[in-house]
Amino acid sequence: MFVVNEALFRIPNVAAFVVIVNVCSARVAAALGPVRPLVDFLPPWVALIAYTVYTLLLLDLGSYITHVMQHNIRLFWRFHAVHHSAEAMNPLTVFRQHPLDMAHYTLLRGLFAGVGAALFPLVFPGTPGIVRLAGVNAGLVLYYITAGLRHSPVPFAYPACLRWLFFSPHLHQVHHSRDPRHVNCNYGVIFSIWDRCFGTYLDVSADEVRFGLADGGRPYHHSLWRMYLEPLGLAFPRRWQPAGELPEAAEPSQPPAGSAKERRAG
Repeated sequence: MFVVNEALFRIPNVAAFVVIVNVCSARVAAALGPVRPLVDFLPPWVALIAYTVYTLLLLDLGSYITHVMQHNIRLFWRFHAVHHSAEAMNPLTVFRQHPLDMAHYTLLRGLFAGVGAALFPLVFPGTPGIVRLAGVNAGLVLYYITAGLRHSPVPFAYPACLRWLFFSPHLHQVHHSRDPRHVNCNYGVIFSIWDRCFGTYLDVSADEVRFGLADGGRPYHHSLWRMYLEPLGLAFPRRWQPAGELPEAAEPSQPPAGSAKERRAG
């Protein structure tokens, strides 16, 4: 799935993201017209750092909201469930994505980044550049260094002092748990603040987490072509079902009601 997705869908997704950001930014800026910033002057280096952090927060908030939608809207979940059906975690698990799941993620993050870029001049003068490493936001590079730990069979937790701000890799491992007590929690990517603000933060040990779907999974989630085609509603003959797989389910499981905080208290 990694090979197929990278070969066929990665470049179109990147191109679409750039187009969405530019179009949204231009449209919103045109609608706002000339604006006077709340802060009339900032040293160039302060503006550079401020815009770097601002864009990072925007992308992360967009990722959080998109992730919540993928889990709580049935149409989006049927595609996102392909990713969560993994029962063994490794760094390549992040690429276990249906193309329509990738497209949804690209669209919403692009909207957030584009609208946010147009709103920045309302507070600070102009739209400065961002601090870059390897051509991308420096904060994203620091995230990529530890991104592989999020989809790892070995739990890795940041020190408690860092977890107040940053999203620890072990929290995402809990997010992938098949235990119903862990459903509907830890949607963050870089920062933990969104989960804390919206009541979906659940910081528990990932030492004994079992990965997969809470309903036991659907057979197509372990067959390459069924992962691509069956979420679209295409039926496969039962004789194609490998021995030992679970019976078909009508729909992937849906998250139970209540926030992570409420279930932890219960």
